[in-house]
Amino acid sequence: MYKKKLSIDEQIEDLISKNVKFELYNVEEAKKFLERTCEKNDFSQRARASCLKLARTIADMRKSSIIELADMEEAVSFRREIAAMEIAAIEMLV
Repeated sequence: MYKKKLSIDEQIEDLISKNVKFELYNVEEAKKFLERTCEKNDFSQRARASCLKLARTIADMRKSSIIELADMEEAVSFRREIAAMEIAAIEMLV
């Protein structure tokens, strides 16, 4: 069944409801960054959720309870690399 597309705010609330610690240092700046990046890279809703979770993991690795913009940027960077590797793998099969 197709799920309606959630806004970034709704995705963050969904993560919080699943007991994922989610606290952004500069909420508006991070949200705007993620919105621009996802739109520019044509990320799916699943990819956007992945970036949010990965940013949480990166902050955890720094032993921080707060996700900073740098954590979000690093998460998006990893996501881009994954997408590039997926494309390369598909091209190798063709």
